[in-house]
Amino acid sequence: MRKATPRRWLVKDLAGLFYSAFDLPLTRRDLLCFILAYRRNWLRNDACELRSVIERAIALYRKDFGRNPPAIISDILSLDHHT
Repeated sequence: MRKATPRRWLVKDLAGLFYSAFDLPLTRRDLLCFILAYRRNWLRNDACELRSVIERAIALYRKDFGRNPPAIISDILSLDHHT
């Protein structure tokens, strides 16, 4: 058992969870709530880690589907640096 989860594992797991929600009929508010909840509880309010999670999720989506995720995801990314 580890005392702390390595950052790369946390980013990988949260990115996978975020990625899995990309094609669900979620609202902008739903996605922001997801980001804020995980940022508050797991990412220690570190904007760099949050950006890493979002970027990794987008990269997974592009790899699997050969296209960008829905536009709402880009909207969230553009808001990220303001939160």
